[in-house]
Amino acid sequence: MLVGSAEQIADDLELWFRAGAADGFTVMPADTSVDLENFARLVVPLLKQRSLLHTEYPGLALCENLGLAGPSATPDRHEQKRIGAVA
Repeated sequence: MLVGSAEQIADDLELWFRAGAADGFTVMPADTSVDLENFARLVVPLLKQRSLLHTEYPGLALCENLGLAGPSATPDRHEQKRIGAVA
């Protein structure tokens, strides 16, 4: 659990990441009505400034950004069903 200023939390997350102790984090705020907003507003910009969070993604689909094969060029099942039902 991390407690502190936005700078202190960003420092700890960066330290763990750069040391290889973590490759990602799950954020679980204590008070969801305030803490999640504060994390997004105060900590996320610091992590972006330190190049620890992406600011842009090269692909349009999640699979592209994860380095996975994209969807096939064949129509999806729903499209095939609609075509089959009309014929």
